[in-house]
Amino acid sequence: PGLSNPVAAMTASAYLLNAKALMGMADAVQADEKTRQRIRFAVEQWVAAMSPSNYLALNPEAQQKALETKGESLAKGIQNMLHDLQQGHLSMTDESAFEVGKNVATTEGAVVYENELFQLIEYKPLTGKVYKRPLLLVPPCINKYYILDLSPHNSMVKYLVEQGHTVFIISWRNPDASDRDLKMQDYLSTGVLQAMAAVKDNTGASRIHTMGYCLGGTFLAIVAAALGRLKRKKTRTAKEQALIPADLPELASVILLAAQTDFSEPGELGVFIDEEQLAHLRQRMNEQGYLSGKQMGGSFQFLASKDLVWSRNTRRYLMGEEDSSFDLMSWNADQTRLPARMHNEYLTSLFLNNALASGQYRFAGATVALMDIDAPMMVVGTTRDHVS
Repeated sequence: PGLSNPVAAMTASAYLLNAKALMGMADAVQADEKTRQRIRFAVEQWVAAMSPSNYLALNPEAQQKALETKGESLAKGIQNMLHDLQQGHLSMTDESAFEVGKNVATTEGAVVYENELFQLIEYKPLTGKVYKRPLLLVPPCINKYYILDLSPHNSMVKYLVEQGHTVFIISWRNPDASDRDLKMQDYLSTGVLQAMAAVKDNTGASRIHTMGYCLGGTFLAIVAAALGRLKRKKTRTAKEQALIPADLPELASVILLAAQTDFSEPGELGVFIDEEQLAHLRQRMNEQGYLSGKQMGGSFQFLASKDLVWSRNTRRYLMGEEDSSFDLMSWNADQTRLPARMHNEYLTSLFLNNALASGQYRFAGATVALMDIDAPMMVVGTTRDHVS
């Protein structure tokens, strides 16, 4: 609507022409690839922000709705804006529509083990017979564990127990300032490896299936490689004895879902990661002892700003529309924190230096070689992440 209006049509045409010219200029810059990526990203942000649809005076559809509703859509839009300002962040869903234990994370289970870093949940079987080998799920510590147990119709955990699997999942503790010195090796040793030992203690299984998602998959890949190395050489150093429990189950399989192990092409997220920006980030994390989910979320939204910021704001503020109820986005808004030291190690070693893929990452006193993984694997890659 509105393209029959000559002014609107001319504005839209001029915008598209200018946007095309600007993007062409960004692509033509003679510079190193990192600099070109940054310039392109900055231009993309400006182009998305300057879209005529973002402004009431240039959005004929919003104007038409305001006329049809006698201004109610604009009044509602102002209410939505005031709500978001009060809330302190841009929501992408109706956060009040979902509640843990009520309509998300409802698969019945119980905590069977916990330590200072995580709780281990075992889910109640839903079949008369269960498979011999249990399954351990390793979610990321960037968000809550129930990404794998959303609404009952959209829950991987519920599906798995309905198929006869005995399912365990790690629920990472949300760190605070007192946890500033937690390291990557803590999440590997006290975290994933200790969870594997607890699964064996609770089931008696000598072999288990494992599945890691996102950063949890990165943790699982490192652990699986370290265990493969130990299996091959059959003796343990003092550091390996200290960090790797002795009575672990063998890996029957390793499944990685959207889990980075090679960070040579991190996509647009690489725009934010370099020594200069890490220095600023380290300073902020050192002051508070952690990086908050709110800080991470703000950066992530602008990686897909056209969809997650500007189009959403147009609907919510200019059209007066409510956010739809979406369990995945509600989970995404249920944010956690990352310990300062662990997050710094992760960004510096993996993102910036790509130490894991290049065979330079060290755990338990030795370098980690992914080729040491000695288990059947299924690896699921993705081309785009609409959330982050």
